[in-house]
Amino acid sequence: MKKHVLWLFLLSLSLTTSVIAQKKMTTFNPSKDGFNFDNRFKTHTGDPGSIKIDWGGLCGGMSFAAADYFYSSVRMPRQNYAPAKGTRLFDYLYERQLNSLSGASIDKVAENWFNPFGSRNEEFWGWAVDERLKELKRFIDRNRPIPILLFNGRDNNVAKNHWVLAIGYDLGGYKFRKKNDPRVERIKIFVYDPNEPNKTCVLVPRKGGEWMMDYHIWNTSTNRLGKKLDYNKRRWRHYYVYKEFRHKSPPAIRNNSTVQPGKYQQLFLTFRTGGDDLRGGNDNVHAIIIFERGDRQVVKNLNRSKRWPDNSSETVRIPLKRAVDSRAIREVRLETTFGGGMGGDNWNLDRLTIHLGNRGIRQKKIYEKEGDPLLRFTGDRKRFTASRLAR
Repeated sequence: MKKHVLWLFLLSLSLTTSVIAQKKMTTFNPSKDGFNFDNRFKTHTGDPGSIKIDWGGLCGGMSFAAADYFYSSVRMPRQNYAPAKGTRLFDYLYERQLNSLSGASIDKVAENWFNPFGSRNEEFWGWAVDERLKELKRFIDRNRPIPILLFNGRDNNVAKNHWVLAIGYDLGGYKFRKKNDPRVERIKIFVYDPNEPNKTCVLVPRKGGEWMMDYHIWNTSTNRLGKKLDYNKRRWRHYYVYKEFRHKSPPAIRNNSTVQPGKYQQLFLTFRTGGDDLRGGNDNVHAIIIFERGDRQVVKNLNRSKRWPDNSSETVRIPLKRAVDSRAIREVRLETTFGGGMGGDNWNLDRLTIHLGNRGIRQKKIYEKEGDPLLRFTGDRKRFTASRLAR
């Protein structure tokens, strides 16, 4: 009788262990270890005045950098706005983006691209639930978040592929038998997606039909699938586990550490550029902050001589020369350095938003105005004043 009870206990323990082993999450928490801003970058190649080749997003750079911060002892920046071009954080994200582009093995991308008339759809999908999943599982089991490249399943446009950071899995009883195992659709792959700050996303394979992977926000309060995501009609068929990933030492982004109650130490200017860019180089924009007591603070070259592309947004953080309350600033003036003439620059500013805040966090909005454009800066029209600031 005692042996029988012991055998049942061991069997129960074994089954329990098996169930637990079906799901594994790393300690990476998107709301704590991910960036506090989303991937709305628009950047370009070339120097000011050269041929413009704009491309959107730094998903690879953000996924790689989030892993870098997780693996290092450097604190993740908690700013709630995308860093402006020319800042240390932007430059690091851009560098890691280039690393992700060179790291996305050309043969793997080309292999996915060759799919005449969708003849390999089922084969690709099979990779996602077999060898790729086994590779991913080995990293997650060791608490090693790993970048993965999601392959666009709608068409052969490789620019629509997307980097995310895999942070967990749930096999749901699946035994690696591919499409022959009816439990294959229970698989869940949890990821940090730079497009969805502070959220966990999840991939779920769906067999048959188009052989795709559904993509959802994960509802952490109910532990169920939430909103379905469809980025510009993109869907994912399979993915590449970047086993070659090596983390680097990321920059420590420091902000003011002491804050007086009711005071603000930083000003944030958010610019929305319309259909004509800010060229950069010698064509730049300055800010003059006018305080209520009559003194001023001049900040030159807000764009750091970088180009701000058409239809893009940039946020510039300005450390104030002293801590102020919300009534201390009378107005903010913008001035450009445009020369005019045939070679002069023009810039469409569609929206200007101004916040006060601390420690890299925008807290109180004191101004917002937009137009189509709000102002077209030219060689003859170089100034704009933001007045009537909210108190």
